[in-house]
Order: sequence, then structure tokens, then C-alpha cells
Amino acid sequence: MNQIFPKRPTLVGEHYVHRIPAWLTTLLRLAFGIMAIATAILSYQNWGQMPLGFRGLVCVLVPALTFFALYKDMWGTIKFMAATDGIFFPCNELLVTVLGQGRKNAWLLVPWSNIANVRLAKYLDNDNDLKTCVAFDLRISQEEQARFFHYAGSPTDRARHSENSLSIAYGGTPPSPKKVFTLLQDLKLRQGTSFQGTRRDKAASRL
Repeated sequence: MNQIFPKRPTLVGEHYVHRIPAWLTTLLRLAFGIMAIATAILSYQNWGQMPLGFRGLVCVLVPALTFFALYKDMWGTIKFMAATDGIFFPCNELLVTVLGQGRKNAWLLVPWSNIANVRLAKYLDNDNDLKTCVAFDLRISQEEQARFFHYAGSPTDRARHSENSLSIAYGGTPPSPKKVFTLLQDLKLRQGTSFQGTRRDKAASRL
């Protein structure tokens, strides 16, 4: 049976956290920071020669680049956490950044008994190109679908419109979908108890 937790569970033992790797997050934030500084310096040096429209663009661009560089939370969004108990999914509010609004904190645990057909599949990305993804089918209620999967992707090999089931897809690299697929298969074979602990084991969260 699926369970809802009022805060992010602390995982112990073998587990995997699906998000942008820390090294890539650092690299992206650094790149945005450099672009913000370079844009500000160049604009300052040439402010008098710049048309009014370009001045307005700079006034928007520099704060935006600075925001992307400094606001760490937007880069560390967790899409799901997998353990030997099943897969934990964050509520919709934890998947997007809305300035000026508090973020709800709820997590849904779908046990492996309610997860079927873990596979490599295809999905359409934002450019309408077919890309490889990790996909699986969940046995969940309509209420859970609305609360936790508003932003979930859909694989091309399975319809996602059903009262009590949902097919979802997670693509993009890194991490590699093939590595994530292998790791999920391994965790499913190790079904057990591995959450609500006090220590964090990083053995299975290296991708």
C-alpha cells in the first residue's frame, strides 16, 4: 500500500537519489555567475553608447543570471528517491520554484509491489525529439496522481490515462538512463526496510 510522508524521508542502506549531479550543478552555477559578472562589466564600460532598449535588457539579464548562480535550491530538485522499500516521489510543489510562496513538503512512497515494468523506453523531450528514458508503471490513486505527478513525463510506449495506474518517464543525461535502469532493477531485487533512519549511506547514490 502506498504511504504519504509529511517530510523528506532519511534513507539508509542502498538507495539512489535522482537529480542533477552535484558536479554539474556547481559547473552550471559557476557559468551563470561568470556570465552575470561579464555582462555587468561590459555594460558598465559601454553604458553611454548603449541604446535604451539594450540598457533595459541588461537590467533584466544581470539579475536573472545572478539569481540562477546564487539560488542553489532550483538546481538540486529531486525527481525521485529509490530504495529497497520502493520509490519516493516529491509532491508537485517541490518540483517547481515559485518565488514568494512557501513550499509544501510531502513525499509519496510507492512500494515495489505497486511498481511494474521497469524499463528503458523513449519519450518526447521539449524539442519533440525522441530520447531514451527510464520508465515504469505505478499503481496509484487519482488523488495521488494529481498531488504528486502533475509534472511527470510520459513514455511513448504506454498510455498514461487510467484511474488507478500511471506510466511515467525520466530522461536526460546525466545520469545515464541505462545506469539508472540497472540500479532500480538491483534495488527492486533487494526489497526490505531502508528509510526513517539516522544515517545516510552514499553507496548507491553516486550517479
